[in-house]
Amino acid sequence: MAEACKRLGYFSQALILLKRALQFAWYIKDTSKEFQIYDLLGIIYYTQGEIEKANYYHERYIFFY
Repeated sequence: MAEACKRLGYFSQALILLKRALQFAWYIKDTSKEFQIYDLLGIIYYTQGEIEKANYYHERYIFFY
């Protein structure tokens, strides 16, 4: 759903969905989904022009991957 929101330009809704998905990934301890979510969060923040947040999530993605 977050990917669809991103493609349609509903970035704030995509961020909400991804943050909830990240919490769920932590809960079930699914690191592969966690990596994917960090990557998508970084991409969305980058497209919105929030470079500091995009860097943060990109570094999280690189550090864990």
